[in-house]
Amino acid sequence: MTTNFPEWKSAEIIVGLEGSGKVKAPGSPPVAFTCGEAVVVPASFEEFEVYTQHGVEILAVCLPLTVDPTAGPATDRLEPLGT
Repeated sequence: MTTNFPEWKSAEIIVGLEGSGKVKAPGSPPVAFTCGEAVVVPASFEEFEVYTQHGVEILAVCLPLTVDPTAGPATDRLEPLGT
């Protein structure tokens, strides 16, 4: 998966809402997470993968470089790449 909003060059936070999984970025070991835990993917990683282990549901969050207080949040529902 490529970062959700690459033009923002922002860190992304992957939060486990259900189940468990792991996040893997090139050149880094996989980081496991479970329900209620979060993994921060640094902005320097342009690509990373989210793998499911037990029927995972996640929330991916990132912040834009500039914030328009009148704009609503930017959201995207992600599908894990595999197990």
